[in-house]
Amino acid sequence: MRRFLGFGIGVHHAGLLPKYRLLVEKLAQSGLLKVIAGTDTLGVGVNVPIRTVLFRQLCKFDGEKDTILKVRDFQQIAGRAGRKGFDELGWVVCQAPAHEIENRRRSLKARASPRGRSRKPVRKRTPPRGFVPWDERTFERLVTSPPETLESRFRLRHGMVFDLIQADESSRNGGRRTNFGSLRRLIAACHEPAATRHRLIGQSAELVRALHRAGILRMTTRPAGGYVVEADRELQIEFSMHQDLSLYLVSTLELLDPRDPDYPLDLLSLVEAILEDPGIVLRRQAARLRDELAARLKAERMPFEQRMERLREVTHPRPLVDLIEPTFDEFRRTHPWVRGDSIRPKRVGRELCEDFLSFDNFIRRYDLQRSEGVVLRYLSRLFKVLSRGVPDRFKTDAVFDQIGYFHALLTRVDSSLLNEWERLWSLEDQADGS
Repeated sequence: MRRFLGFGIGVHHAGLLPKYRLLVEKLAQSGLLKVIAGTDTLGVGVNVPIRTVLFRQLCKFDGEKDTILKVRDFQQIAGRAGRKGFDELGWVVCQAPAHEIENRRRSLKARASPRGRSRKPVRKRTPPRGFVPWDERTFERLVTSPPETLESRFRLRHGMVFDLIQADESSRNGGRRTNFGSLRRLIAACHEPAATRHRLIGQSAELVRALHRAGILRMTTRPAGGYVVEADRELQIEFSMHQDLSLYLVSTLELLDPRDPDYPLDLLSLVEAILEDPGIVLRRQAARLRDELAARLKAERMPFEQRMERLREVTHPRPLVDLIEPTFDEFRRTHPWVRGDSIRPKRVGRELCEDFLSFDNFIRRYDLQRSEGVVLRYLSRLFKVLSRGVPDRFKTDAVFDQIGYFHALLTRVDSSLLNEWERLWSLEDQADGS
């Protein structure tokens, strides 16, 4: 990064640490960068003055395969062309596919060869496997077509219901609290069809009952009659349930024994199981385990076919899987809207704690220098759930030590995400206090 910046070239993608992306944005705003090589992160929520946008290709890997860019994504990025207050026009350019450029270069080179020398036929380069073709017509379609219609993806979650009930607690109508007023208004205002909104009302009732069974909500009888639904007073003030499976986490923590020496690490594994997978990290973990197993089996002179069969069974580490899978199956039976693939046991934060690794040690162990941002975001979410998504009654001194460890680790690496979250938390606390 330092070498690129010295030549006036910036790099901007999701794998970078936030502090590096912020540095590139500030230098670009000051006019110190001439070129920025980036992904579609430049098209969303970034104030970077750009005169010309150059697309290297019009397809994008969506996690499974390459697909042509959506009109909305293309126009979001292309809309960056033209600096407000500086340029009257912005330029959007797209390269031809790489193999076509190479074939054109070879053809021109062959034409430029001396006439007396026998010309060999130009061997054309073929497109790579899985290539999604595009041409000038594709470019024109993306320029002129209207953006795709936005589709509502409204989903109710335990954390959303919990937050809305807390909002009702802090608001009063004529001195009386209104049960589920914010929740009803949110469902009525969403862009789902009427039939779906009716179904959401029934689902919200199921979520409330589940929170009540878990001891997170309680019902208090009013002196004048009726009842008030409110959060359990024993929960810490900053308790939150922003993960889809936060309720599963709270209910499963009851099964752990705080006297067990592995209790803090097992609690950490349960927290990790409800987080989204950092795909690149898990793939590198599995590859490392396969390499170690292959070397050991080869030293034992195991036949090749048997070695390959054993290696195909290797996955990334999945601690507590014997506890997590049956308890999650039971949880799904009482919460039918939960998907079967929602739970994902893994060992990332636990590996850092067990092996006493620093952030840099972990990055070097798995050669993740180009994906530091992915690791940082995952550890930030882990810290957030560990500190705010686990009720205090489950936190032993060792668990508080783990929270302090991750806070110190994140602060040393890049405190921008942590500072922003703490700022938002303080605003929430001020709003609750007022």
